[in-house]
Amino acid sequence: MITVQEAEQILADFQYQPNWQFTLIPYRESAFDRLAIEIRAIFPDTYGLKDTIEAKWGKAVPDDTTSDTFLDVMWDAISELESHERAEWFVYKGNRVRDPHGPGLGVTMQKENPNNVKENRPDGMVPDQWYPQDEKVNTTNPENKGNTGK
Repeated sequence: MITVQEAEQILADFQYQPNWQFTLIPYRESAFDRLAIEIRAIFPDTYGLKDTIEAKWGKAVPDDTTSDTFLDVMWDAISELESHERAEWFVYKGNRVRDPHGPGLGVTMQKENPNNVKENRPDGMVPDQWYPQDEKVNTTNPENKGNTGK
């Protein structure tokens, strides 16, 4: 089993994309009741309500992980987050084909959503509930198709 010190050293020597941050969460503080990796990454907002969002993703480190297999766990965690974001951007004829937030009520956000994407939100939340009113909302670029222009 990998020690916290070994995992911290691997993270200290690890690099990935700009705006991605990796943190080791100790056993006692982890929601998984075991050692975990937390990833925070900045992405363009797929809902078009803000310019960017900070995604947070957690991955439990399996008990049988060693210092030789820890990078595999990190690869899996990155792949899961990238897959989630890819599913949010995968839109056909105004519908998310593989909504990572699950099938549900099929809420359509035509007024608030400049991309006119129909959502399948299982909880029926509307955009006001996702982002507090005092946060910056991107309403100036109705033609936003996912290109950040950078």
